[in-house]
Amino acid sequence: MAEAVLWQGLIGLSFMMVRAGSDVTILKAMSSRMVGRVRSNVDAAIGLVAVLIYLLPSLVPGVPARHIFLGLACLFACASCGIVWMQWRRSKAEDVPCRDDHANPDPRPLAGPIEGRTNT
Repeated sequence: MAEAVLWQGLIGLSFMMVRAGSDVTILKAMSSRMVGRVRSNVDAAIGLVAVLIYLLPSLVPGVPARHIFLGLACLFACASCGIVWMQWRRSKAEDVPCRDDHANPDPRPLAGPIEGRTNT
């Protein structure tokens, strides 16, 4: 019984970490007027996935729940590593020097003005 409670707690902790990570990503990527909408949609999607994960052992009666959860844990671990790797590559790509072998002093995008700034 204690082992089941421990695993249940670890699963809950992992969902909380996913929510915290999604909140950070939303705050970095979205404008302030879109944060509420995007966050509620992401929270709804995370909640739906959580319900499906907990229902999965009932929907697949021939496979032990331990094996299902272990497989899902491996899948989520691989996906997390992939996300971290893509973010690392993106941060490395942003640090690429210009053709003149120096870093770009103007961090503004070339496609237009940034919201709240004037082009000077």
